[in-house]
Amino acid sequence: MHLHLDGKRFRVSTKVKVSAKDWTGQQARTDKIEYCGIKVNETLKHCIAYITEALMHLTDQGGDFTQLKQYYTALLNGKRTIKKTGKEFMPYFKLEYEKQETNLTTAASHYKCTYNTLEAYLKGSTPTFDQINDCIY
Repeated sequence: MHLHLDGKRFRVSTKVKVSAKDWTGQQARTDKIEYCGIKVNETLKHCIAYITEALMHLTDQGGDFTQLKQYYTALLNGKRTIKKTGKEFMPYFKLEYEKQETNLTTAASHYKCTYNTLEAYLKGSTPTFDQINDCIY
């Protein structure tokens, strides 16, 4: 898989192979094509999702292609990467709704409304995640 970012090329293996006659565009000709018992197009969809998520982590955390490959490999191997957010809930929630706005999701306005409601209710206090959990239970 090749990715061009800021004028540089990032390459990583998808671990699948397809003969030229079975390849069209950026995928296998049909969804039935397999490599070592693995459906090629399904694997490619997962790889695209993983590299997209890895790019989001890289955007949030900063770094270079080394970190991008580490994020991608962790996702490919089923490991979750946990972003360091600190203990305060409201700054984390604000970052999340801003991310939704940046990605132009339909949930963005709901996140922002919830944030503003919480901010008005909390009147400037910054509860931790544990304090939020204690309120729920």
